[in-house]
Amino acid sequence: MLVKGRKIIGQRGIFVTYIVGVRTTFPQYQYPQDQILQELKKVWQANFFNYERILEIQKNAGVEYRAFIRPLGQYEKINNWEIRQKIWLEGALELGAKLLTDLFEDFNLDPGEIGLFMSNSVTGFAVPSIEARLMNRFSFAPSVKRLPVFGLGCLAGASLLNRAADYLAGHPKELVLILSVELCSLTMRMQESEMANVVSAALFGDGAGVVLMCGEQHPLRHKARFKHLGGQSAFFKDTERVMGWDIAQDGLKIVLSSDVATIASREVPPLLNNVRQKFSREITPDFIIGHPGGPKVLQALSEVLPDLRSTFALSWESLRQHGNLSSVSIWNVLELFKTSSEFRANRRGYFFALGPAFCAEGGILECCPH
Repeated sequence: MLVKGRKIIGQRGIFVTYIVGVRTTFPQYQYPQDQILQELKKVWQANFFNYERILEIQKNAGVEYRAFIRPLGQYEKINNWEIRQKIWLEGALELGAKLLTDLFEDFNLDPGEIGLFMSNSVTGFAVPSIEARLMNRFSFAPSVKRLPVFGLGCLAGASLLNRAADYLAGHPKELVLILSVELCSLTMRMQESEMANVVSAALFGDGAGVVLMCGEQHPLRHKARFKHLGGQSAFFKDTERVMGWDIAQDGLKIVLSSDVATIASREVPPLLNNVRQKFSREITPDFIIGHPGGPKVLQALSEVLPDLRSTFALSWESLRQHGNLSSVSIWNVLELFKTSSEFRANRRGYFFALGPAFCAEGGILECCPH
C-alpha cells in the first residue's frame, strides 16, 4: 500500500520521490575530435617514439565532439593552479547561472521555494562554493540549506540523486536543486605524456547540469518525468588507485587504471540486482541510464548485462556527442532518454555510475505519465 509516498514492503519502507526536471548545457567552444587530437599532437608527438599508435588509441575513445570552456589554442598556457581555478570559477558561474535561469523559467518557479541546494564538481573548487555565489544572483531564501560536494567524480551524478531522495524522504513537502559543473579540459596537463593523461585528454569534455527533485507532498510531483524508487551505494575495498586525482604542483593529475572495465563488469550487475531485490523485485527493468565512462566500460557492461544491451545506446550517444563529462554524463543520458521513443509511462529501469574510491551508485527509476 501507499502511505504519503511510503510503500511498505515487510518491515522496510520505500519512499517515492520525484525527478521533476533535468537539464544539461555546454560551453560555446565545441570541436570535432580530430581537431582536438591534432592540437595535442603538436605538443606530444616529440615525447613518443610511436605517436601514431597513441593517436590510434585516442581515436578509439568513441568520441566525435567535445566542448571546452576556453578556445583550444589557449590550453598550452593553462598550466598552473591559479589560472585553472580562475577559469573554472568563471565558467562554473556562467554555466550554472544559465541552467538555473532556464530551469526556473521552465517551471515558473520561485528560487525561494528551494529547500536544499546541492552543488558538485571534481574539476575545480572555490570557497565560498559555487551554490553560495549563485545564491547572490537569484532570490533564494536565506534559510535554504546548502551542501557543496567534492571528490565523488563520475559517481556524483548518480550519488546525488540518491542523497537528494534520502533527504526528501524526510522532507516530503520540499524541493531539492542539484547543480554539477565539470570542466574536465582544465585538468589536461599539456606537458605530461603519461598514458593515463593521454587517455584522459582524448576522452573527457566540459559540461554542466541541473536536476530538480521534489518529495511526495509537493505539487510539482504532477509535472515530474521520473519517480525515484530507491538507490544503493557500493564501496569496493582497497581500490583507491583505480580512479581519482593526485595533487601535482601545476594542477590535478589523473589516476586512471586499466582495471576500470574489469571491476565495473564484475561489480555493477550485483549492485543492480541488489537494488532490484530491495525496491522493485516484481519488475523486470527494461532500460538502463548508465554513465558512459568510456568505450571499454560500456562494452564490458553490455556483455554482462545482455538483456539491457540495446538500452546502452543512449550512453554511447552521449559519449559520441560530448565525451565523458564526469558527473554530468549520467544526467545528459537521462535527458536524452526522456525525449526518446524509449520513454514510456510506467516503465522502470536502472541508473548507475562509478567513481573514485573505487565505488558505484545505482538505483531504480519509473517513467511518469506526462
